[in-house]
Amino acid sequence: MYALAPNVVCYFNGLGRPLDLTLSDFESDRCWFRRAWTLQEVTYHLIIGGEMVQDVMEKEVRRKFDEQLTSLQEIQRCGTTLDLASEMQHRVSTKPVDKVAGLVYLLQTDSIPIYDAEQSEADAWEVLMDVMEPWFRAELLFFFPEPGNGSKYWRPSWEQVMTSKLIARRFAWYPDKVYRTEDPGADYYEGYCIKSGNVRGLSVVLNELKPRQGELVFNDSTGARHTLKIVADHTYPIPDGLYTLIGCIGRSSRSDLWVVGQLREDGKFKKLSVFHSADDEQVKLMELALEQRVQIFLC
Repeated sequence: MYALAPNVVCYFNGLGRPLDLTLSDFESDRCWFRRAWTLQEVTYHLIIGGEMVQDVMEKEVRRKFDEQLTSLQEIQRCGTTLDLASEMQHRVSTKPVDKVAGLVYLLQTDSIPIYDAEQSEADAWEVLMDVMEPWFRAELLFFFPEPGNGSKYWRPSWEQVMTSKLIARRFAWYPDKVYRTEDPGADYYEGYCIKSGNVRGLSVVLNELKPRQGELVFNDSTGARHTLKIVADHTYPIPDGLYTLIGCIGRSSRSDLWVVGQLREDGKFKKLSVFHSADDEQVKLMELALEQRVQIFLC
């Protein structure tokens, strides 16, 4: 809402009140950092309202305040859709649906969904995903590590967003776009596609803190065989086997992104999980003999 405003003043201790917080204030449901609606107020150059010439807050309180504010500003500057949505996990609101409504302006929607206080969070999230910008939708496809358990497999449900430990790795660019059509059940992505690739080495999670490394083996359009080193930064298992893969070029990153899944009988792609090429993998998507703009409908 305030992204284009040159100056935004935020009061963290009540409107017009001096900035005088204690550690216990950060745990209160009324704390600015815990309210659902205040997430959209954060800008990179905001003005701290109520700050006095002589800081009256204890050093530990000031340190925590600065850390939380800096973290939010960084998410606003270069965070993904999932970074923004996951911020709502620990925030509170008068009505549950307010957590979804508080994301509308942040996700630069084509249109603003009608606010319905009686609507469920799950339904409001479905509506929001339908109107958010195509590149934000692509982040849900490429960055969320599990198949959706809501209305569609390619994107997470609200319950998943609020309960999952989301992947932490960030890529400083958008993974292209997921487009929508007049048919609400016909979302599609245009990009690289491998109809049949052998994925192995990502089926077992030995250490939740250590990325898994595996291989992707496939033939390109000339019949040439390739073996790429791949990495999964999450804990969702990907059984060894043959899959259809959607690929996205790593523009400002050294890693190409992949969505792994299966083509159903109706030709739609059913997502299973995601991974990316290893940072030291020398073979890049753009160098392979693959069609660059394949239209893949998602389910």
